[in-house]
Amino acid sequence: MKNLRKKFVAKVPKAWRIVVYIVAALAVLLAILAIIFVIWRANYRAENAAARAEAVKPDSELIGARFVVPRDGEDGVKVNLYIPQHDKNEDLPVIFNIHGGGFVGNDADSLDTQSERYSDNWHAIVVTINFTKPDVKSIDYGVDEIVDTVLYFDDNAKVFNADSDRFSVIGYSSGGFYAAKAAEQLDADGFKLAGQILNAPYVYGLPDDVESTVAPAFFVLGTDDPISQSSGPYQETLRDAGVDVTVNEYEGGLHPFIESINPEFQNSTDDDQYVTQHQQELAVQAETDIDEWLQEQYRQR
Repeated sequence: MKNLRKKFVAKVPKAWRIVVYIVAALAVLLAILAIIFVIWRANYRAENAAARAEAVKPDSELIGARFVVPRDGEDGVKVNLYIPQHDKNEDLPVIFNIHGGGFVGNDADSLDTQSERYSDNWHAIVVTINFTKPDVKSIDYGVDEIVDTVLYFDDNAKVFNADSDRFSVIGYSSGGFYAAKAAEQLDADGFKLAGQILNAPYVYGLPDDVESTVAPAFFVLGTDDPISQSSGPYQETLRDAGVDVTVNEYEGGLHPFIESINPEFQNSTDDDQYVTQHQQELAVQAETDIDEWLQEQYRQR
Protein backbone atom coordinates (compact mmCIF):
# COMPACT_ATOMS: atom_id res chain seq x y z
CA MET A 1 0.00 0.00 0.00
CA LYS A 2 2.82 2.38 0.85
CA ASN A 3 4.52 1.65 -2.48
CA LEU A 4 1.30 2.33 -4.36
CA ARG A 5 0.90 5.61 -2.49
CA LYS A 6 4.48 6.61 -3.33
CA LYS A 7 4.00 5.73 -6.97
CA PHE A 8 0.80 7.75 -7.11
CA VAL A 9 2.42 10.76 -5.44
CA ALA A 10 5.39 10.47 -7.75
CA LYS A 11 3.10 10.74 -10.77
CA VAL A 12 1.61 14.02 -9.47
CA PRO A 13 3.44 17.03 -10.92
CA LYS A 14 5.73 18.69 -8.43
CA ALA A 15 3.91 22.03 -8.73
CA TRP A 16 0.62 20.41 -7.82
CA ARG A 17 2.21 18.61 -4.88
CA ILE A 18 3.45 21.95 -3.58
CA VAL A 19 -0.03 23.41 -3.95
CA VAL A 20 -1.55 20.49 -2.03
CA TYR A 21 1.01 20.86 0.76
CA ILE A 22 0.34 24.60 0.99
CA VAL A 23 -3.44 24.10 1.06
CA ALA A 24 -3.08 21.45 3.75
CA ALA A 25 -0.83 23.70 5.81
CA LEU A 26 -3.27 26.59 5.45
CA ALA A 27 -6.15 24.35 6.50
CA VAL A 28 -4.27 23.34 9.63
CA LEU A 29 -3.36 26.97 10.35
CA LEU A 30 -6.97 28.10 9.92
CA ALA A 31 -8.15 25.34 12.24
CA ILE A 32 -5.62 26.42 14.85
CA LEU A 33 -6.65 30.09 14.47
CA ALA A 34 -10.32 29.12 14.78
CA ILE A 35 -9.60 27.29 18.02
CA ILE A 36 -7.59 30.24 19.33
CA PHE A 37 -10.43 32.62 18.42
CA VAL A 38 -13.04 30.47 20.18
CA ILE A 39 -10.90 30.35 23.31
CA TRP A 40 -10.20 34.11 23.13
CA ARG A 41 -13.87 34.94 22.67
CA ALA A 42 -14.88 32.75 25.59
CA ASN A 43 -12.25 34.39 27.82
CA TYR A 44 -13.22 37.87 26.58
CA ARG A 45 -16.87 37.27 27.36
CA ALA A 46 -16.04 35.79 30.75
CA GLU A 47 -13.83 38.76 31.65
CA ASN A 48 -16.52 41.23 30.57
CA ALA A 49 -19.21 39.35 32.48
CA ALA A 50 -17.05 39.36 35.60
CA ALA A 51 -16.40 43.10 35.27
CA ARG A 52 -20.11 43.80 34.78
CA ALA A 53 -20.94 41.72 37.81
CA GLU A 54 -18.84 44.06 39.95
CA ALA A 55 -21.26 46.89 39.15
CA VAL A 56 -24.31 44.90 40.28
CA LYS A 57 -25.65 45.83 43.71
CA PRO A 58 -27.09 43.34 46.18
CA ASP A 59 -30.88 43.55 46.09
CA SER A 60 -30.82 44.78 49.67
CA GLU A 61 -28.74 47.84 48.63
CA LEU A 62 -30.54 48.71 45.40
CA ILE A 63 -32.71 51.81 45.62
CA GLY A 64 -34.77 51.01 42.54
CA ALA A 65 -37.12 48.08 42.05
CA ARG A 66 -36.00 45.28 39.75
CA PHE A 67 -38.47 44.50 36.98
CA VAL A 68 -38.43 42.38 33.83
CA VAL A 69 -40.13 43.78 30.75
CA PRO A 70 -41.77 40.83 28.94
CA ARG A 71 -41.27 40.35 25.20
CA ASP A 72 -42.90 37.94 22.76
CA GLY A 73 -40.46 35.30 21.56
CA GLU A 74 -37.45 36.91 23.26
CA ASP A 75 -35.94 37.06 26.72
CA GLY A 76 -37.37 39.79 28.90
CA VAL A 77 -35.44 43.02 29.45
CA LYS A 78 -34.07 43.62 32.94
CA VAL A 79 -34.77 47.15 34.19
CA ASN A 80 -34.76 49.11 37.44
CA LEU A 81 -37.80 51.24 38.23
CA TYR A 82 -37.95 54.53 40.13
CA ILE A 83 -41.33 56.11 40.80
CA PRO A 84 -41.63 59.34 42.82
CA GLN A 85 -44.34 60.09 45.31
CA HIS A 86 -47.30 61.47 43.37
CA ASP A 87 -51.05 61.65 43.13
CA LYS A 88 -52.17 58.32 41.71
CA ASN A 89 -54.37 60.18 39.23
CA GLU A 90 -51.36 62.11 37.93
CA ASP A 91 -49.64 60.84 34.79
CA LEU A 92 -45.88 61.27 34.89
CA PRO A 93 -43.19 61.62 32.22
CA VAL A 94 -40.85 58.66 31.78
CA ILE A 95 -37.07 58.86 31.43
CA PHE A 96 -35.38 55.78 29.95
CA ASN A 97 -31.88 55.87 31.41
CA ILE A 98 -29.14 54.06 29.44
CA HIS A 99 -25.75 53.50 31.05
CA GLY A 100 -22.37 53.66 29.33
CA GLY A 101 -19.29 51.54 29.82
CA GLY A 102 -17.38 51.17 26.58
CA PHE A 103 -20.24 49.13 25.07
CA VAL A 104 -19.34 45.91 26.91
CA GLY A 105 -18.98 47.15 30.49
CA ASN A 106 -21.11 48.32 33.38
CA ASP A 107 -24.64 47.60 34.56
CA ALA A 108 -27.89 49.48 35.09
CA ASP A 109 -27.21 49.42 38.84
CA SER A 110 -24.37 51.92 38.30
CA LEU A 111 -27.04 54.58 37.73
CA ASP A 112 -29.05 53.66 40.82
CA THR A 113 -28.46 56.81 42.88
CA GLN A 114 -28.68 59.03 39.83
CA SER A 115 -31.97 57.48 38.71
CA GLU A 116 -33.53 58.07 42.12
CA ARG A 117 -32.33 61.68 41.97
CA TYR A 118 -33.77 62.17 38.48
CA SER A 119 -37.05 60.65 39.58
CA ASP A 120 -37.38 62.84 42.65
CA ASN A 121 -35.99 66.09 41.21
CA TRP A 122 -37.62 65.83 37.80
CA HIS A 123 -40.84 64.30 39.13
CA ALA A 124 -40.68 61.48 36.61
CA ILE A 125 -40.71 57.72 36.36
CA VAL A 126 -37.19 56.55 35.55
CA VAL A 127 -36.55 53.21 33.85
CA THR A 128 -32.88 52.23 33.86
CA ILE A 129 -32.32 49.60 31.16
CA ASN A 130 -29.81 46.79 31.50
CA PHE A 131 -29.52 46.06 27.77
CA THR A 132 -27.63 43.03 26.48
CA LYS A 133 -24.05 43.91 25.62
CA PRO A 134 -22.63 43.36 22.12
CA ASP A 135 -20.08 40.79 23.28
CA VAL A 136 -23.12 38.60 23.99
CA LYS A 137 -25.53 39.66 21.24
CA SER A 138 -25.43 42.29 18.51
CA ILE A 139 -25.78 46.04 19.06
CA ASP A 140 -29.07 45.89 17.18
CA TYR A 141 -30.36 43.36 19.71
CA GLY A 142 -29.61 45.78 22.54
CA VAL A 143 -31.29 48.62 20.64
CA ASP A 144 -34.36 46.41 20.16
CA GLU A 145 -34.47 45.80 23.91
CA ILE A 146 -34.56 49.53 24.55
CA VAL A 147 -37.22 50.10 21.89
CA ASP A 148 -39.34 47.24 23.20
CA THR A 149 -39.05 48.63 26.74
CA VAL A 150 -40.27 52.05 25.63
CA LEU A 151 -43.17 50.52 23.71
CA TYR A 152 -44.07 48.29 26.66
CA PHE A 153 -44.47 51.31 28.93
CA ASP A 154 -46.48 53.02 26.21
CA ASP A 155 -48.79 49.99 25.97
CA ASN A 156 -49.09 49.88 29.77
CA ALA A 157 -49.17 53.62 30.41
CA LYS A 158 -52.35 53.41 32.49
CA VAL A 159 -50.83 50.74 34.73
CA PHE A 160 -47.83 52.92 35.54
CA ASN A 161 -49.59 56.31 35.43
CA ALA A 162 -47.25 57.23 32.58
CA ASP A 163 -47.77 60.03 30.06
CA SER A 164 -46.74 58.60 26.67
CA ASP A 165 -46.43 62.11 25.24
CA ARG A 166 -43.56 62.76 27.65
CA PHE A 167 -41.23 59.83 27.11
CA SER A 168 -37.53 60.50 26.54
CA VAL A 169 -34.25 58.56 26.36
CA ILE A 170 -30.99 59.61 27.97
CA GLY A 171 -27.63 57.91 27.55
CA TYR A 172 -23.96 58.36 28.41
CA SER A 173 -21.04 57.69 26.03
CA SER A 174 -21.81 54.28 24.47
CA GLY A 175 -25.21 54.58 26.14
CA GLY A 176 -25.64 57.80 24.16
CA PHE A 177 -25.05 55.76 21.01
CA TYR A 178 -27.77 53.33 22.08
CA ALA A 179 -30.12 56.20 22.98
CA ALA A 180 -29.66 57.80 19.55
CA LYS A 181 -30.20 54.49 17.74
CA ALA A 182 -33.31 53.78 19.80
CA ALA A 183 -34.69 57.27 19.10
CA GLU A 184 -34.24 56.72 15.38
CA GLN A 185 -35.86 53.27 15.47
CA LEU A 186 -38.79 54.44 17.59
CA ASP A 187 -39.39 57.23 15.11
CA ALA A 188 -39.37 54.71 12.25
CA ASP A 189 -41.88 52.62 14.23
CA GLY A 190 -44.17 55.62 14.55
CA PHE A 191 -43.54 56.41 18.23
CA LYS A 192 -42.63 60.02 18.95
CA LEU A 193 -40.29 60.63 21.86
CA ALA A 194 -40.35 64.01 23.55
CA GLY A 195 -36.55 64.12 23.45
CA GLN A 196 -33.21 62.36 23.38
CA ILE A 197 -30.45 63.50 25.72
CA LEU A 198 -26.99 62.48 24.55
CA ASN A 199 -24.26 62.87 27.16
CA ALA A 200 -20.78 62.78 25.60
CA PRO A 201 -22.15 60.30 23.06
CA TYR A 202 -20.09 57.92 21.00
CA VAL A 203 -21.40 58.68 17.50
CA TYR A 204 -19.30 56.58 15.10
CA GLY A 205 -21.64 54.14 13.38
CA LEU A 206 -24.72 56.30 13.78
CA PRO A 207 -26.56 56.98 10.50
CA ASP A 208 -25.58 59.95 8.34
CA ASP A 209 -29.17 60.40 7.20
CA VAL A 210 -32.23 60.61 9.48
CA GLU A 211 -35.84 61.68 9.17
CA SER A 212 -36.95 65.15 10.23
CA THR A 213 -39.38 63.57 12.67
CA VAL A 214 -36.65 62.11 14.92
CA ALA A 215 -36.93 63.38 18.50
CA PRO A 216 -35.30 66.72 19.41
CA ALA A 217 -31.78 66.20 20.72
CA PHE A 218 -29.91 67.76 23.63
CA PHE A 219 -26.13 67.21 23.61
CA VAL A 220 -24.30 67.47 26.95
CA LEU A 221 -20.60 67.80 26.17
CA GLY A 222 -17.37 68.37 28.05
CA THR A 223 -14.85 70.71 26.45
CA ASP A 224 -11.96 68.53 27.66
CA ASP A 225 -13.44 65.28 26.43
CA PRO A 226 -12.37 63.98 22.99
CA ILE A 227 -15.49 61.83 22.63
CA SER A 228 -17.74 64.83 23.31
CA GLN A 229 -15.81 66.89 20.81
CA SER A 230 -16.18 64.21 18.12
CA SER A 231 -19.98 64.36 18.18
CA GLY A 232 -20.15 67.25 15.70
CA PRO A 233 -20.90 65.14 12.60
CA TYR A 234 -24.00 63.62 14.18
CA GLN A 235 -25.16 67.03 15.37
CA GLU A 236 -24.94 68.17 11.75
CA THR A 237 -26.75 65.05 10.52
CA LEU A 238 -29.67 65.89 12.79
CA ARG A 239 -29.65 69.59 11.89
CA ASP A 240 -29.48 68.86 8.17
CA ALA A 241 -32.59 66.71 8.54
CA GLY A 242 -34.43 69.53 10.28
CA VAL A 243 -34.28 68.02 13.77
CA ASP A 244 -34.14 70.51 16.63
CA VAL A 245 -30.67 70.29 18.21
CA THR A 246 -29.43 71.97 21.38
CA VAL A 247 -25.77 71.73 22.37
CA ASN A 248 -24.49 72.61 25.83
CA GLU A 249 -20.73 72.52 26.38
CA TYR A 250 -19.34 72.54 29.91
CA GLU A 251 -15.96 74.19 30.30
CA GLY A 252 -13.34 71.77 31.59
CA GLY A 253 -15.74 68.85 31.55
CA LEU A 254 -14.06 65.45 31.30
CA HIS A 255 -15.71 62.46 29.68
CA PRO A 256 -17.75 61.16 32.62
CA PHE A 257 -18.30 64.49 34.37
CA ILE A 258 -22.09 64.17 34.60
CA GLU A 259 -21.63 60.98 36.63
CA SER A 260 -19.07 62.50 39.02
CA ILE A 261 -21.72 63.09 41.70
CA ASN A 262 -22.87 59.46 41.65
CA PRO A 263 -21.48 57.42 44.57
CA GLU A 264 -21.36 54.38 42.29
CA PHE A 265 -19.02 56.19 39.91
CA GLN A 266 -16.92 57.62 42.71
CA ASN A 267 -16.41 54.13 44.11
CA SER A 268 -15.44 52.69 40.74
CA THR A 269 -12.70 55.15 39.71
CA ASP A 270 -9.16 55.44 41.02
CA ASP A 271 -8.51 58.72 39.19
CA ASP A 272 -9.27 61.73 41.39
CA GLN A 273 -9.39 64.12 38.43
CA TYR A 274 -12.82 62.77 37.54
CA VAL A 275 -14.43 63.59 40.89
CA THR A 276 -13.11 67.06 41.65
CA GLN A 277 -15.36 69.81 42.93
CA HIS A 278 -15.35 71.41 39.48
CA GLN A 279 -16.49 68.21 37.74
CA GLN A 280 -19.25 67.80 40.30
CA GLU A 281 -20.40 71.39 39.92
CA LEU A 282 -20.62 70.83 36.18
CA ALA A 283 -22.68 67.68 36.79
CA VAL A 284 -25.15 69.53 39.00
CA GLN A 285 -25.49 72.28 36.39
CA ALA A 286 -25.94 69.76 33.58
CA GLU A 287 -28.74 67.98 35.43
CA THR A 288 -30.50 71.31 35.97
CA ASP A 289 -30.09 72.18 32.28
CA ILE A 290 -31.44 68.82 31.16
CA ASP A 291 -34.50 69.23 33.36
CA GLU A 292 -35.17 72.71 31.98
CA TRP A 293 -34.74 71.47 28.41
CA LEU A 294 -37.12 68.58 29.02
CA GLN A 295 -39.74 70.86 30.53
CA GLU A 296 -39.56 72.99 27.38
CA GLN A 297 -40.05 69.92 25.19
CA TYR A 298 -43.07 68.89 27.26
CA ARG A 299 -44.63 72.32 26.84
CA GLN A 300 -44.32 72.05 23.07
CA ARG A 301 -46.22 68.74 22.87
